[in-house]
Amino acid sequence: MKRICLTLFACCCLLFSCKKEAADTIQIRVQNATPLQIEQIHISGGADAEITFESLPAGFTTGYRTAGSPEIVTPQCKIYVRGLQDPFVSSDNDLSRLRPGQYTCHVTYINALPTIKFTKE
Repeated sequence: MKRICLTLFACCCLLFSCKKEAADTIQIRVQNATPLQIEQIHISGGADAEITFESLPAGFTTGYRTAGSPEIVTPQCKIYVRGLQDPFVSSDNDLSRLRPGQYTCHVTYINALPTIKFTKE
């Protein structure tokens, strides 16, 4: 089985990486290199592929979890962060620093290269 590792997108030290070990599945892991605890990241890749990462302390890296097939689904995730005294700044296309609140990130595949776009709700 061929193993391919790709860095998806580095966003405020929230690092999403993915690997493809089979033709029909993508696996995602998250590294929280922020100074914040991330309460929850929920990735939905359709009815058969839902992942929830709970309580990611600062500096923690999750294991890989199956997120579905890029040919079939476009995974989405919700990120919940504890409140901060000093809010972080975000931009339209990426999350340079986190603010307290809930974020939606859209994972899309263009020419087999995955990208993530964050939007604050």
